[in-house]
Amino acid sequence: MKTRILLWKLHRWIGLACAMPFALLAVTGLGLLICHATETAAGPRLDRPVTTLAGVDVAISALRARYGDTSLGLILPAPDPRHAWQASVHAADGEPLTVALDPQSGQIFPPVPAGSAARDILLAVHNSLLLGLGGKAIALLTAIALIMLAISGFAIMRRRLRTLTSAPWHSPSPLAGLHKWTGLVVMIFLFLSASSGFLLLGFKTLGEFSRPGRPNTAMARPISDVPRAPLRPMLESALNAHPGAELLGIMPGHGAEPVAVMLLVRDAAPWGKSVTVRFDGQSGVMAPARPVPAFMKLMIAAKSLHTGLWDRSVMLGLYLLAATLCVILLVTGPWLWWQRGPTKRHAR
Repeated sequence: MKTRILLWKLHRWIGLACAMPFALLAVTGLGLLICHATETAAGPRLDRPVTTLAGVDVAISALRARYGDTSLGLILPAPDPRHAWQASVHAADGEPLTVALDPQSGQIFPPVPAGSAARDILLAVHNSLLLGLGGKAIALLTAIALIMLAISGFAIMRRRLRTLTSAPWHSPSPLAGLHKWTGLVVMIFLFLSASSGFLLLGFKTLGEFSRPGRPNTAMARPISDVPRAPLRPMLESALNAHPGAELLGIMPGHGAEPVAVMLLVRDAAPWGKSVTVRFDGQSGVMAPARPVPAFMKLMIAAKSLHTGLWDRSVMLGLYLLAATLCVILLVTGPWLWWQRGPTKRHAR
């Protein structure tokens, strides 16, 4: 009995302490899912769907000529063929930009400052609460707190099956019934999202600490004299080697660096949804496949489980529902806290 009372107090105080950062994480996470579902941040809309990749090399050559060979970074194909692709570049003054391109015609759209899109702003808040390193530490602690909330809430709850199978408004306290029912429904989702988010953010933060003062190699420089093989045959070879896969990302490289083509395999297991195919940057020959390290498989699984964006639309709908229920927890939890104060004073 004492253990249950201790867990109950622990659940209440942890919930109160992490309410504000959890609210930001839940609201921004829901916003990111909505952005992906509606594709409002996928770049300019094309006048017809992309059916071929005939203009990829034309656009890449134009970007390298305009910004320099080493200024071209990650290229993100649009999940919807009616939207343009996005490429990260650095201008001559080092300012990061996002340039949209049409992979079929090779047209380049006017650049915009990186991080200015709605999705980028939501992602910045979600990752660091816009507080830098301190915000990342708060997000990591919040992830631990959410795991403890899920475990303690399940441990102290009685008549779980009855709570889960009955309507919340049939409870003597409808608000408390809604809080318990919602907590049981999203408990597994909350546990998975918190643990996977902790892994992803922790790995990213450690990576930033391991590269202190590293010079920015993406600054604009003159075009390299090393000839580069066309990119389009590499993309087609990668897709032919993995039937049913989709383009997820492209690292074009510069100079003698290899080209990395990242593919998305939606029907694969969580740790196998992302596949990287490498090509020799000068000859365009596909490099032998490398075994994926166990740590990288863990990160791929964490990314897949945390976002749900690498799965089918049904799974995305379930993630949207679970994120909405988490917002309900943010309303019912503090309200129960506020109600308990007057109730306890009245009982005395």
